[in-house]
Amino acid sequence: MSELISREAIMNTIENLTASNQRLMNDNDQLRFILAKTDLDCIYCGLPKKDMAKCAHGFPGCGRADDLLMEDTDGREPEPTV
Repeated sequence: MSELISREAIMNTIENLTASNQRLMNDNDQLRFILAKTDLDCIYCGLPKKDMAKCAHGFPGCGRADDLLMEDTDGREPEPTV
């Protein structure tokens, strides 16, 4: 019986860690999107927002373009989860 309980505890831990990891990845994506929309210089290439099209990686080749695409499909900015 203890083997079954131990296996169940391990499975619960795996499920909890998987869910936690998914929440953290979602939060990271949301933060990258919020940062990409700011007027700060690009964290990938250093160019100001107004010069995004001049990126040496191309645009949308720059990582900032990928971050900007993380916007929710309903057009609202994502809210950080608690």
